[in-house]
Amino acid sequence: MKKSLILNRTNYLRLSILLLVAILMTGCGTTTIGESACPPIKKYSKAEKEEIRKEVGKLDKNNILRDVVSDFINLRDLVSACHTTMKK
Repeated sequence: MKKSLILNRTNYLRLSILLLVAILMTGCGTTTIGESACPPIKKYSKAEKEEIRKEVGKLDKNNILRDVVSDFINLRDLVSACHTTMKK
């Protein structure tokens, strides 16, 4: 009898933690006023994207700006994914 009481307390604790995490996670998707929590993202035209590609292509292979642009592209992809997720 005592063993089942311990299991029930353990299960109760696990359930409580799970519910707490679920409640805390609900705040990750939107702001308090219901707007998207995703940062805004600027739209570039095809011509602008092509110009950027050409300019980056002119840089030396070891130029730090290549890494910076690569990081920027990755961040834009993450923001786009955030917006896509929020629309669902």
